[in-house]
Amino acid sequence: MAGSLELGVLRCENCAALLRSNVASDDGRTRAYEVQVSGRPETRRRVQLPWDARQTERLSAWLAWATLLTLGLVAALFALALFWR
Repeated sequence: MAGSLELGVLRCENCAALLRSNVASDDGRTRAYEVQVSGRPETRRRVQLPWDARQTERLSAWLAWATLLTLGLVAALFALALFWR
C-alpha cells in the first residue's frame, strides 16, 4: 500500500483498488485500524500497528504548538476585552 493508514483513503500498489481506513482503537502502544476496499464491506479487516518514535515526537510537537496557540488566543481575547471596556 502506498501512503499511510492515517490518511483515511489510499490506493493499493498492486491492484490500484481504493482502500478506506478508520481508527478503531488506540491504547497508547498500538493503534488498530478498520481497512476495507471501497464499496466492498466483505473485505473489511482489522490491522494493528505499534506506535513508533516518530509518531510520538510529532504528537508531542503538535500538543506543544496547540497549547501555545491556545494560550496566545486567550491572552489576546482577554486584552481585547479589557481594551473595549
